[in-house]
Amino acid sequence: MTLNRFFTFFFLIVAFLNISQAQKVKKYEYNPDGSEYTVVFPGTPDIKERYVKLTNGKLFQYQEAIYQSEKYLSVMTAETVPYFEKNYTPEETKELLLKAAADYTDAKGWINVVIDYEENYLGKVVTISGYRKFDEYTVAYGGKYILGDYSILCVSYGAPSSKYPNKIIKKFIESIRR
Repeated sequence: MTLNRFFTFFFLIVAFLNISQAQKVKKYEYNPDGSEYTVVFPGTPDIKERYVKLTNGKLFQYQEAIYQSEKYLSVMTAETVPYFEKNYTPEETKELLLKAAADYTDAKGWINVVIDYEENYLGKVVTISGYRKFDEYTVAYGGKYILGDYSILCVSYGAPSSKYPNKIIKKFIESIRR
């Protein structure tokens, strides 16, 4: 009788562990065609088709990946576009990246914005951070513009300021690879 209880208990534990594993959200590696970058979302993002007008006036289609976590009250986005304009000096490239970051934060209504620039193993990297006030709460935001050899990766992330940065945002940022 004791042996039967042991096996029943054992099988219940195994069944519970299998159910728990099945309920875990699978990570999603975002690496669209034409991108030299990869970023890992904590779950499957919504993929939306977007268009950007290039300097030659033509429209270019690209994808934007958006992931929202209700558990962590967080949002993460990633998009990659090709880098066509290679006739700028290094200083002009830096200025254009910084201006794009400043324009983005202005358009989104961020306050207390900090913009940093560095060159590292990922490429030319502009990191932005700031806040946006809503009626009852403040949201902290961050992002990176990363210019490589033939593509630009733009990631953004945000959460209520009292919960920022949380562990899924940190893992999202740390997952960026070239």
